Amino acid sequence: MRGKDYVLKKNLPSFLFAVVVSMSGLGILLFEQNNYDFSLFSAGIRSMDKTITIQEDGDVRFQERTDRYLDYSAFFQDLYFTSDNEDVPKTVHTPQFDTTAFSNRIYDVNNELLIEGDGTQEVSEWINGTYMKLSYSWLDDPRDEFGDPIRPIDEESVAIFQYNEGLWRDATFEYDYTIQGVALKYADTAEFFWVVATTDGMRTTNVDVDIVLPTTTIDPEDVDVYLRGSSLARVNGISLNQDNQVVINVTASQLYPGEFITTRINFPASALTITNNQFGNDVTNYNLNGANHLDNVQTYESALAQQRLIYNLADWIGASLLVVILIYAALQIRKIYLQYDKEHPTNFYGEYYRELPQTYGPAIMGYLYRFKTTEKDDVSATLMDLVRRKYISIETGSESLTDKKADYTLVFNEEKNVEELKGYEQKLIQWFFGVVAGGQKRLSLKQLEMFTKKEQQAVRYLNENQSFNRQVALEGEKMKFFDDVKQAVSRSAGFLGFLGLFAAAFYVLRLVFTLGTYTAVMGGVLAGLSIGIGSYIRTIERRSIQGNEDFVRWAAFEKFLKEFTNIKDYPMPGITLWEHYMVYAISFGIADLVEQQLRFKYQQLNRMDELNGSPYFRYPGFYRRYYYGMNQSFSSARNTIAQAQAQRNNSARGGRFGGGGGFSGGGGSGARLR
Repeated sequence: MRGKDYVLKKNLPSFLFAVVVSMSGLGILLFEQNNYDFSLFSAGIRSMDKTITIQEDGDVRFQERTDRYLDYSAFFQDLYFTSDNEDVPKTVHTPQFDTTAFSNRIYDVNNELLIEGDGTQEVSEWINGTYMKLSYSWLDDPRDEFGDPIRPIDEESVAIFQYNEGLWRDATFEYDYTIQGVALKYADTAEFFWVVATTDGMRTTNVDVDIVLPTTTIDPEDVDVYLRGSSLARVNGISLNQDNQVVINVTASQLYPGEFITTRINFPASALTITNNQFGNDVTNYNLNGANHLDNVQTYESALAQQRLIYNLADWIGASLLVVILIYAALQIRKIYLQYDKEHPTNFYGEYYRELPQTYGPAIMGYLYRFKTTEKDDVSATLMDLVRRKYISIETGSESLTDKKADYTLVFNEEKNVEELKGYEQKLIQWFFGVVAGGQKRLSLKQLEMFTKKEQQAVRYLNENQSFNRQVALEGEKMKFFDDVKQAVSRSAGFLGFLGLFAAAFYVLRLVFTLGTYTAVMGGVLAGLSIGIGSYIRTIERRSIQGNEDFVRWAAFEKFLKEFTNIKDYPMPGITLWEHYMVYAISFGIADLVEQQLRFKYQQLNRMDELNGSPYFRYPGFYRRYYYGMNQSFSSARNTIAQAQAQRNNSARGGRFGGGGGFSGGGGSGARLR
């Protein structure tokens, strides 16, 4: 029997940190998947539709339609016409952009045409009060809106400049262009090997590409398709269109940062009617070092397939290891719990305990009950207990006990032998009568209230409280309430090191070797688990056999104090015993409830005279006035210290604007946005 939320209360900050660490791998993955050149909120491609038509002479027509959102006015679109074919160097295979077969259209959100150009000249128009402009890098001396030259990124690309005096916002961009000499004809195959989709540095979703092969004589069974560059790209089908041409459909729900879709499509060489021309795309007689191109394709694609297999295996093997490690961790935690944390069995199984389980004081009971924690209620309860045991008496002077503003005075009984008290009880008497009362034997509640109004005294007051708590702990240790469970930490060191090692290994797989999509996520889970388990093990506390026997009885006694009015045929004990019970009710934090129930019960029994004869229970009574006065003293001390510190901070910040010279001028800083 632990006490409510014991483990969570002791470990909450560490557990929260463990949760954050466990999510770190997921955070890394989400960052990688959204780390585009442009902000997700400033630019993006909602959809990309392309139809790529391969012609019999090896030229390829690209028809693109991209739905974009752009919080920019100037937009450059770069189109590349280079090839990275493995078997053919660029000196042999040199595609060219056909500037004579080009068109460019831009539509608004309602799919209405805004502006269009054919690449033969610069186009500028005023549309609905907004100036728009299209220009192309292949024109003579093309210029942007500032008059600066429009240049492509390199010699194997072209640039299209699109300007909106406002912002493009939601718009659809269409391009229709042809690149000459793209498809290659080998002795044993024809091939289209090309990047068909890229992100343009922005979040790109819903990519749909149709690649149409030449002629109507190709059998889909004779077509091989390979993809690379995108983790989500898929070949959805190889089919015949209405013109009986083979169409390969490639889709991707999203292209992540740095991804692209490269297609390698091999089909019968007879589909191309290429002879050697100025672009060199007929390579049937080119020396392939004695190997057919299809043999080389198998070698290249097998190597890539092996890389993808290793990449994916990292996830599968990692997931399998993670399951095994989690099962192992669960077994280890269970073993640690049973060996070091599970409470000892008890001989008491009752619901209520109607007598005091033990004779030690309320502060020691609180030390046991709350796992070595002493609270301010224990101070109040201990002082109340000393009043009950006649070490301290109460005086009211000329005021009545029933006066709502009675200033009770605590008087130390010098006839009592303080040496008989426990160390923490002696400390309490020294605290209140030696420190607060200044060595006098009398201490009024008003005097206690005024003591905490000065910062130095407030600090001393709280320091005395800490000293009292330490004395309670020293006395509690003598009672042997708790087992020594420190071995749990040393015996679990290897297990926690094992979790940390695998967590680091998973992080390295992803961040260093780039293997697996979710390996960093697994590393985060294990790292967080290691931190959480380590925190739990370090804070394990278990009551000893005798400590637990006492605890369950105290818990049943607390339940009795809360519910004694519901117990049928319960003979009410005398007021003296209830005064003793009240001491522990204060330490439990239920004194108000007990006092209210007791007043109700005594009223039912027509014994109110007996109740009102006690200074504890006579309204408002010493208990009520004193208890709240004690609690207020701690709050008052903290407030006094906080106010003094705030005043010092305010003083330190003030009065620093003197010292001549006037305003010195200077440039300062600013920001300029295009």
